[in-house]
Amino acid sequence: MNRVTSQLQISVLKQAVLSSQREVFRIQQAIASGKKLTLPSQNPSGMREVTGIRSFLDITETRKKSIDLGISRLQLTEDTVGKTTDLILRARELALLARNDTTSAADRILITEEVQQILAGLVDLANSRIDGRYIFSGFETQTAAYSLSAASASAVPPVMIVNDNNTGATSTSVAIQTASSLTGQAYSIEFTTPTNFNVINQTTGATTLSNQTYASGGNIDFDGLRVVLTNNLTGPLGGDQFTISPHNNSDATVAAGIIPTVTPNANNSGTAAASSVAVSTVSSLTGAGYTINFPTASTYTVVNNVTSSTVASGAYSDPTVLAFDGLSVTVTGSPLAGDSLDVTQTNSSLKPDIFELRFTSSTTYDVVDLTTNQVLSTGNTYSSGGNIVFSGITTVVTNGTVGPQSGDVFRVRADYTYQGDAGGIAIEVGDGKTVTTNMVGSRVFSGQVVDLFDTLQDLNEALFTNNTTTLSTITTNLDLGIDQLTEATADVGGRTNRLETFQDTIDLISFNLQSRKSFLEDTDLAEAASELAQFETNLNASLLVLARQFRISLLNFIS
Repeated sequence: MNRVTSQLQISVLKQAVLSSQREVFRIQQAIASGKKLTLPSQNPSGMREVTGIRSFLDITETRKKSIDLGISRLQLTEDTVGKTTDLILRARELALLARNDTTSAADRILITEEVQQILAGLVDLANSRIDGRYIFSGFETQTAAYSLSAASASAVPPVMIVNDNNTGATSTSVAIQTASSLTGQAYSIEFTTPTNFNVINQTTGATTLSNQTYASGGNIDFDGLRVVLTNNLTGPLGGDQFTISPHNNSDATVAAGIIPTVTPNANNSGTAAASSVAVSTVSSLTGAGYTINFPTASTYTVVNNVTSSTVASGAYSDPTVLAFDGLSVTVTGSPLAGDSLDVTQTNSSLKPDIFELRFTSSTTYDVVDLTTNQVLSTGNTYSSGGNIVFSGITTVVTNGTVGPQSGDVFRVRADYTYQGDAGGIAIEVGDGKTVTTNMVGSRVFSGQVVDLFDTLQDLNEALFTNNTTTLSTITTNLDLGIDQLTEATADVGGRTNRLETFQDTIDLISFNLQSRKSFLEDTDLAEAASELAQFETNLNASLLVLARQFRISLLNFIS
């Protein structure tokens, strides 16, 4: 029989007391902190699971923030496309109103005021931003998606108009045959029978051709023009009429380009700057941006930013004229190695107006801002191929077989072009899963089917010039633009729905993981209180027994 000494009894009781104290302290700490799992030793497998959950929750939190931002971006995109659709629908209403025969030339001028406001609204919408970033510029979020950065020009050609009341079906074409014989006047081809027609000069009322025999696909030549009518199913019928619009008296051509802006890089150390910028050859302009680099203080290179190719290089001294791609840039000052100048297709003088070069004789012309009805200059001397510079635009008129004649008109305007890139801003929504949260402007506003800016500017020009012949084409383009916007809205809506689905899924997963994490590490106060009471009872009992054990002595046994 083993003997149990008092010392051994006291030692066992002390261990019981200490164990109860540790448990009481653990439970009190868990109640105070709200966490029952704070050390790996408390529950190694549980701690591993909690650590894994925390890591996954960090990932899902990052994804949730990205999804929230993506949804905001797509919702703004959808709202912007919707407002754009409203603008284009209104422009279509105005185009239909302008096509109406009861609408006068003066009324069409009045309509241009609203069309210009629609164009300005389109620019604002296309350059919408979120958190200071342009949403339609692709990766180029610090660059406005659209700006006036190009120019276009056109002569006034003869245009064939098919009378709306025609009963036959005929294809038509008209071209300049002999420029020296042009009158620039309007004509009508009037069919008396399916095989006979007259050509009437609508300006003078005179009959130019009488009782001509019609042959499908045959040439009809008069006053420098060649008209070809071709049977389409029936061909022309008696009473059908075709009108040729007023046009220039020459086959002179016109081209235009903007004068770019050259600015020193903000990080330059030297003083190099452009003292003058000019267009030397309009036909050589590329519309690209350029960087003028100074590898050393005495050399330069010019790089096309679109193709990344070097288009010019040479020695530099103050001043130097740099000629490249139709531009002439005079650089002055003292650059240091590593300095550069940026050539951008922008100009503060540009405005979305329609300009006309009106020839008062074969050697003189006026420049008129048709939008503001302001004469910019008069009595200018014409030189074929010479630069005509106004409002940030360089225009060149070139003689054909005949130079411009009195009454000829050439129209010029600055155009809006896309300044962003094709970059898609994708966010991660799951392992190996991404969603693109932006839509580039070149898809919404200037493609894939129709350029809304060009179409509105075409409408504005047609109204100012009372050119009802182009309104049908413009209306068709506006219809195509509405279809383009509808498709974009559907695409954006689909992406938004997909992100919202991922958002709901991540929220559900996060909730379940948070619940599991809470089960593993959070304190159940009711359970802890019950457990604390139990261990406190055990502790008190152990202390009482231990106290009694310490009171046992030799006197107890003697007595």
